[in-house]
Amino acid sequence: MRVVTLSLLTNTLSRLLQIGREDANKYAQIVMNFFGYEDCIIDNLLTPQERRLFYLLERHGILSSIREETTLHNGNPWRIHYWRLEREKILDGMNGKKQEQPKGIEQQYEDLYANIPKDAWIERHYSNA
Repeated sequence: MRVVTLSLLTNTLSRLLQIGREDANKYAQIVMNFFGYEDCIIDNLLTPQERRLFYLLERHGILSSIREETTLHNGNPWRIHYWRLEREKILDGMNGKKQEQPKGIEQQYEDLYANIPKDAWIERHYSNA
């Protein structure tokens, strides 16, 4: 298994986020300081600023979030949030493989509604009349 290094992550972030190498290096250092050689960290380690960076990186496929739910002894639910480093996507980004750009929510809905046939709307309209 290949390891994600600071320079590898810096190059990937610079290309994907279309930012300068200096800024990409700052972001890469933050990420690598949390993950090191691990694939997963717990969310409550992050400050609000770091969490904003992680959400940005999630939109670009560098990180993904995971939620685990359990029930405490008193019956209350307990949720734990984790962040996962997407090593393969980072390595693919460095190999020059084209990655799909993240879509905005509006584009996702446009794509969804574009696939619904026109007669489905007409049937729904008349069934409520």
